[in-house]
Amino acid sequence: MSSTESLQEKMNRVHGISRGVAMVCVLVAFFCLFVNPEAFYRSYLLGYVYTIGICLGSLALLMVHHLTGGHWGFAIRKILEANTRCLPLMLILFLPIVLPGGMNILYAEWLHAEGDPIIEAKAAYLNYGAWVVRAVILFGVWGTLIWFLNTWSIRQDRTGDINLTRSLRMLSGPGVVLYFLATTVAAWDWGMSLDPLWFSSMYGPLFVISQGLTTLAFCIVVAHWLSRYKPISDVMPKQVYHDIGNLTFAFGVLWAYMSVMQFIIIWSANLPEENPYYLDRSGTGWNLIAVALALFHFAVPFLILLMRHSKLNKDNLIKVAYWILIMRGVDYYWHIFPAFHPRDLAFSPIHIVVPVALLAVYVWYFLGQLKGRPLLPLHDPRYETAPATAEATTHR
Repeated sequence: MSSTESLQEKMNRVHGISRGVAMVCVLVAFFCLFVNPEAFYRSYLLGYVYTIGICLGSLALLMVHHLTGGHWGFAIRKILEANTRCLPLMLILFLPIVLPGGMNILYAEWLHAEGDPIIEAKAAYLNYGAWVVRAVILFGVWGTLIWFLNTWSIRQDRTGDINLTRSLRMLSGPGVVLYFLATTVAAWDWGMSLDPLWFSSMYGPLFVISQGLTTLAFCIVVAHWLSRYKPISDVMPKQVYHDIGNLTFAFGVLWAYMSVMQFIIIWSANLPEENPYYLDRSGTGWNLIAVALALFHFAVPFLILLMRHSKLNKDNLIKVAYWILIMRGVDYYWHIFPAFHPRDLAFSPIHIVVPVALLAVYVWYFLGQLKGRPLLPLHDPRYETAPATAEATTHR
């Protein structure tokens, strides 16, 4: 009991610290809005795409876990659920983007298009009203799935109804499909439409994979911290780290594969409406970021996670997770900012300050959700028959 109380005290203290850090970061970001509104909103979009990726990636992984089971999800299921419950925060944080101030800066190319026949031909899809309606539908789909997954999970914790395990699994099948479709549309609207003359069928799925990779790295960081205390320490043997490391490895390889395939297809087709996307990202500065992504986002984590002992060693795995979280921000930066600064890189400290502020706010809200509920599923029969779980549940 003392270990559990110690963990609760630690979580309360870290939550309080995160609140203070978030407040300072928000004040600094608010100052950036007055210094350079354009840089602020563009950086805000970067931070928003990054943070909502953790929330939505958790939704996807949570449903995959309900479908497949597996010991890899025993310790992180409640982390995933806490992440999904950050969606109300993400809905509030979406307002600066959807309001005229953000829209006029971020999506001016199609919002105020005049005389461009290609953009005008897409006006039925790319117009403010339809864009907002789609956003409402997307949040509705995600919110509905999250509400049922969390409501049934906490009800099972309270009542021990084993039938809810089947309900969660039955919802997760179509839920994964709905998540994929909704997130693909969100990637089109929020990311791909920054270049309204360009399109790619790989863009949405690539962002889906990116969300899964970011979420796994985030969960490794949180689980590593919690595993110092009971009850998480009882369900985090080396094999669980190994399994999560394998998943991270797989998502990293899939991200690299899809990124390269998109490039090869577009480059080999050599169509004038598709090539500018990569031409804009091959100018001075952007080409160096592309090389850095190939080396440090893919090659380095690939070589480290390829070795079994690196995944069994949680200290090594946590370093890889931190590194992936950093490189995920670089990747989103490379995808988003050339739409505003084509050919040549134009960097400002605001590009880091504002995304960090959004991430700080997200972490504060996430910790509040995490500490308010049990850290392990209490009555899921699959968990109660898993190794070490019976002992772990005695500490709840």
